[in-house]
Amino acid sequence: PAHRLLAQYTFIQYSKSHVLDIGGTVALPAALGGSTVSLSDIDQWWKNQHTLRFGYETTCFEALTLRAGYALNTSAVPTERARATFSSPGMSHNLTVGAGKSILEGGIDLNGAFEYAFGAGTVGSEGILAGDYSSNAFVIHAGATLHL
Repeated sequence: PAHRLLAQYTFIQYSKSHVLDIGGTVALPAALGGSTVSLSDIDQWWKNQHTLRFGYETTCFEALTLRAGYALNTSAVPTERARATFSSPGMSHNLTVGAGKSILEGGIDLNGAFEYAFGAGTVGSEGILAGDYSSNAFVIHAGATLHL
C-alpha cells in the first residue's frame, strides 16, 4: 500500500472585517406588535485566523484509498465581540475520515467523507453577551470525478 502524510498552514486576514453591515428596517408581524424595528450594524473587529491541517492517506484493498484528517483553527472572533450568530470565540477542531475508489478501469473516481467540527469558548463580563459559546457541525462530503 502507498502512504502519504500531508500538512498545510492557512492564514485568513479576517482583521479587515470591521462591521457586519445590516442596516434597514423590519416590520414585525401583528402577533408581535406590528411595529417597525430599525436594524443596526454589528461591530466585528475580528482577528486573523490561522489553521493547521494534517492528513493521512493510504491506498490498499484493490485501489481503495482511505483518508483521515485533523485541523486546528484559531478563533477569528474576539471574546469581547462574541455573538450567537458568529463562530465560537475559542479554538476549533475538525476531524475527517473518508474513502475513495476508482471504478470502470480508472475512468471514474468516487469519494466520500464524514467531518465533525467543534469549537467552544467562554466570555466573561468583558463581552457584550457574556456566557458559554459552542458550535458543532456534522458534514457529509460526496463526489464523483469522470476522467476524460
